[in-house]
Amino acid sequence: MLQLGSEAGSDPRLASLADTGVAHPRDAQDNSSERSVTSAKSSQLKDEPSVAHRPLPEKTAGKASHWAYQPMTHPALPKVLLTDWPRNEIDLFILARLESEGTVPAREAPKRTLLRRAYLDLIGIPPTMEEIEAFERDSAPDAYERRIDALLANPMYGERWGRHWLDVARYADSNGVDENVAYANAYRYRDYVIDAINRDLPFDAFLVEQIAGDLIPERAEPTAEDDARTRGRLAALGFLALGPKMLAEPDKEKERVDVVDEQIDVVTKTFLAQTIACARCHDHKFDPVSQADYFALSGVFRSVSTFDNIATVGRVAQRPLATAAEVKAHEAATNAWNARATELDRARDEALQRARAAETTRNVQRLLAAFAAPSASVWRQYSTLLQEDVRAGRPEYMQFVARRDERTAHNPSKPSALPRTLVVKETKVDETPLHDRGDHTQPKGEKIARAVPAVLERVVAGPNFPSEASGRMEFAQWLAHAENPLTARVAVNRLWTWHFGTGIVDTPSNFGVLGSAPSHPELLDWLARRFVRDGWSMKTAHRLIMTSATYRQASNTHVPLLAKDPDNRLLSRFPRRRLEAEAIRDSVLAVAGSLDRTMGGTLLGSGDHDYVTNDQSGNAAQYDTNRRSVYLPVIRNAMFGLFTAFDYPDASAPIDCRPRTVVAPQALFFLNAPFVEKAAGSIATATLSISEAQSPALETSLTAPAPSPSADPDARVREAFRRALARDPEPTERDASRAFLAELERDGLSSDAALVRLCHALLSTNEFVTME
Repeated sequence: MLQLGSEAGSDPRLASLADTGVAHPRDAQDNSSERSVTSAKSSQLKDEPSVAHRPLPEKTAGKASHWAYQPMTHPALPKVLLTDWPRNEIDLFILARLESEGTVPAREAPKRTLLRRAYLDLIGIPPTMEEIEAFERDSAPDAYERRIDALLANPMYGERWGRHWLDVARYADSNGVDENVAYANAYRYRDYVIDAINRDLPFDAFLVEQIAGDLIPERAEPTAEDDARTRGRLAALGFLALGPKMLAEPDKEKERVDVVDEQIDVVTKTFLAQTIACARCHDHKFDPVSQADYFALSGVFRSVSTFDNIATVGRVAQRPLATAAEVKAHEAATNAWNARATELDRARDEALQRARAAETTRNVQRLLAAFAAPSASVWRQYSTLLQEDVRAGRPEYMQFVARRDERTAHNPSKPSALPRTLVVKETKVDETPLHDRGDHTQPKGEKIARAVPAVLERVVAGPNFPSEASGRMEFAQWLAHAENPLTARVAVNRLWTWHFGTGIVDTPSNFGVLGSAPSHPELLDWLARRFVRDGWSMKTAHRLIMTSATYRQASNTHVPLLAKDPDNRLLSRFPRRRLEAEAIRDSVLAVAGSLDRTMGGTLLGSGDHDYVTNDQSGNAAQYDTNRRSVYLPVIRNAMFGLFTAFDYPDASAPIDCRPRTVVAPQALFFLNAPFVEKAAGSIATATLSISEAQSPALETSLTAPAPSPSADPDARVREAFRRALARDPEPTERDASRAFLAELERDGLSSDAALVRLCHALLSTNEFVTME
């Protein structure tokens, strides 16, 4: 099945895979704007990588030989005995390891299982029965590959895989910590991530935009697409801005350095899988990272501001989500509106003064005339004169009314405020000396120039940081360098983790000395090299992984294989695992026909910087919606009950891999959750309409009226299974379900109510919440 490529060091891709019939995403579009953010990276790096290196910490210098700090290799494709099993190069590495352990891979999964796996993996909802049956009928050799391409083109792919990235980015819609105020514009970062993943933004550009998107120059004559990308790059800065902060910290310098520390932590864990923030107080205890390395890197982040206002309760920095031209046009329109408003205000106020003066004059005249009138009540005469004036009209007053109405009519034309997004902003360069024990009040020694960790400079020379700018762009481009020993490895390992549940390195955010060793080191380097060679395309990596024989294995296997590979680190079978909270909820709504597929926007409801929780109130966020779970508010310190029941971790820190527990409260949640009960009712209603149409005709007699066709239990059970689980019931399941319905009806439930209970039970099965 597999045609071997060329020798090690050259392009080893298989000729048989080169022509897939699907255009490469880099061939179908002009990505010059994405490439521009990294194309100059080599010129930004130090010209002489052979210069004397900065010293490593004395106690851990020997750890510089750790595998993660070595250049990526160019591994040769291994030889295997079972030559008819591999479908692409990934399988050669997996099979070679299995054969070395004296075992073999599992058989290929059935088509139904494979399609359901692909749907849940890529878009987070299961296929319908009709989609499964169409796939089972499709005998074309590329039937599966075409489904993968269709799923990658589905906008729901970006929502599903965007949610994975938001875990790493510690996304939330509130600050948490001491002052749990709303980040009402945080959703713009979430929407950016979904859009970037859907359009397959190269990962290196994705990285640069999240660290320095505001520093990428706009085009002189931009298209509408260019403008959209500029706005997206501003929203991308939410990655640095939306972390938790002690907003009411009285020591404002401590607040500032703590924010810098959090940014160093999230950036280095996310892109380098390094715990560099551990070196704030002292040299890293295990990795060859010194305290000097930490403060050298902190100079980059100290040279930006994350606050618009840091006094009392700080406010996170924001800016208009608009291009420079749009901001300029908005300012011009606002200035023109203000100038006209000022002119109309002046005209209205002058007319009012004239009307008041004229009324004062008339009032004096009326009083004098009233007092001068013979034998009449003064006030009666004054009232008569006033009514005569009103009937005759008061031109000055009418002029005032006209000017007032003209000013009121001007209000609707006021330009709407531009949307805003969370950002960081360039400030003056701020390098700093070491802080004794990390205490900002105890600086010691000379200022430390900005630099990247010394152990990594030994592979890729660090950048030349500019004297007049923070150096975020230079640092981001260094991270995105094709030869950086960590970035590509970490990225492909995260993709592998999200596909298989466990990474090649099963500590995805820690490639350091205390992290796990890779189970397949040659495969990790081969994937990283291939990822870079394929233009850092995440969709291409998905295709490669999901079309491999490794991915297409069944999850069940024979006992000897379990004994050889009990933890499945060798991938002798597909790892069976429970779905995450979002995929569970979305799947329930999808099979019920209730899922709202509207994309983007916010469901938070709270105003920006309003308190969403405090010591006297609970979470006021609303979750009663049929929108996809990725759009539900994420409130730090007060997480949605469904999320907490199914292991959604603390959103205050990067989440590399979610835990997967199986505990009683999860079953109880499914039994009692109103949205599950509602979904079961929707499935039952649809089941009744279909089963009535499909039920066989029943014989009738003159003495015994025929029962309703919709009451046929076999038809009901079959349709309930097809809708909830996308398969027909096994005979034993059919019989057990019929007995279940009958027992409920004997207990007094109507046949329709009993069917709702059956549908509820099917949604609560292990099968429904598990990816096989």
